[in-house]
This record gives sequence, C-alpha cells and structure tokens, in this order.
Amino acid sequence: SEAELNGNTASSNKDTETGRRNNSTVRSDDSTPSEGDLKEDSILSDKDTETEHLRPAPLAASFQTLMTTRRTQSKFSLLEHEEQQLFLKSAIERAVVCAQSAPNHHKTEPFFFKRIMAPSDSSRQLADIASHVVYQKKLKKDPEHAQVHATRKGEKWRKIPAFLVTLVKDNQEAQVLNNTNEYEPMEYKPPTTERQLEDYASACAAIQNVLLSLHAEDIGTKWATGPVIHTPAFRKMIGAKQSDRVIGLIMAGLESQVSSKRRFRNSAEDLLQDI
Repeated sequence: SEAELNGNTASSNKDTETGRRNNSTVRSDDSTPSEGDLKEDSILSDKDTETEHLRPAPLAASFQTLMTTRRTQSKFSLLEHEEQQLFLKSAIERAVVCAQSAPNHHKTEPFFFKRIMAPSDSSRQLADIASHVVYQKKLKKDPEHAQVHATRKGEKWRKIPAFLVTLVKDNQEAQVLNNTNEYEPMEYKPPTTERQLEDYASACAAIQNVLLSLHAEDIGTKWATGPVIHTPAFRKMIGAKQSDRVIGLIMAGLESQVSSKRRFRNSAEDLLQDI
C-alpha cells in the first residue's frame, strides 16, 4: 500500500513569492496548469468574493492554494541536464530545512533523511531491490509473467531522478534482519509507546513539509510506503539501524501534468463541526 498526499502546480500563485528562482530550464514543458485549473483549485470561493473583509491576505491565499494544488506524481524521467540535477539536489536540501520546522513533542527532532540521486550506484541498487520484490510477489500469484512485471518495475524506478528516505530513530524494537530472503518484507510492528507515536506523527508532518516545499519549486513527488522499504535488502542498503523506523520513501523529479482536480470523499463542511 502507498500513503499518498495528493497535489499539482499553481505556478502563477507561487511566482509571487519573493526571491523565487526562475525555473524555466528546470520544469517540464507540460507542467503549467490552465487558467481554468487555477480557478478551480483556488482556495477562494465565490462566497469569499462577496465578503471582501473575510478574504485571506494575498500571501496567505497563495500559500493555501499551494497546499491544495499538490498532486501525487507516479511517472518520472531522468533529468537530461546537469543544471537540472543540481537544482533538484539543492531543492531537496531546502525541503529538509522546511521539514525541521515540523512540530515535535519536547523538541525531540526524531526524524532524519537519506538522499539518493540518480543515476548512481545507489539508485540502481534500489531499482534492483524493487524489481526483486515485485518478482517474488508475482511469483506466487502469476508465475508466468513474474519476470515481465519485475523488469517493468525496475525500469520504472531507474527513471526516478531522486529519492528521499525518511526515518525515525529509536522508534521500534530492534529488528533482526532475515538473511534467508532479503527481498521478503519483514513483519510490520506499529509504534507502541506514546513517545513512539508522537515521533511517528512528527515525521509524517515533516514529510508533508518536504512535499509542499518541493511542489513550490515545481518538483513532483510521491510518498511511497510499499513493501520495498520493509525488506532487509532495503534496510541494509540505506544503513538503517535495527531500532530505526522507515516512515516512507519520497520520489522526486520534474513536475508533469497530472489530474488537476482531486476528488474528496468528504467536503470541507463535513470535516468541520462547531461545538
């Protein structure tokens, strides 16, 4: 399964930010939303326009639109130019700075990150792990086509320009890695203490900050929590300690055109109750 926080671009609003970098050489050609998309995604409703004094300040509206326009991106392509690679790398560093501002109880600062840029030995190793995991999974259900699925998975992951692994230190009982099958996901053990739950929640808030920061710079992302990150092979590759909990794997690359509208199960009115 994958935990995803959905969003897309709202470039015209983000360009008002002071000192924002001109990303004409970084963003993909089809990432600019249409005027209709921006109108639909705007945080301001028709009702707001009727009551000027209740409208948010321009900076607040821009930030709120940024949050409501992010979408999960599943398709990526390797960056062709060194300038793009350097920009993505530095944008991830800025996103981690934003992650530091996530609330955490008693200022524990429990989370940390590991970055993988592609193409590299680490990114190729990660793609191979993903391929092996899919092969073993499909071997049980569809052995005839297991290799096809595995190859396709590996090729897809090799096109992802960057990965950011999010971990929480001392957040689980020490796990002994299974050396008999390093591509078989280990049993998931949820946080059990109040401190572990608070640290886990803090790491999730940090991830949201990362996703929004990257979206602000026209970088598409996907927050993945599938079986790959729970395998001994993955934990060995990233050098995770036995008590470190892997919260998620963030994939990042140039933003591309994805669905501009997100369908919610509930309306905002359903989520908010006055008491």
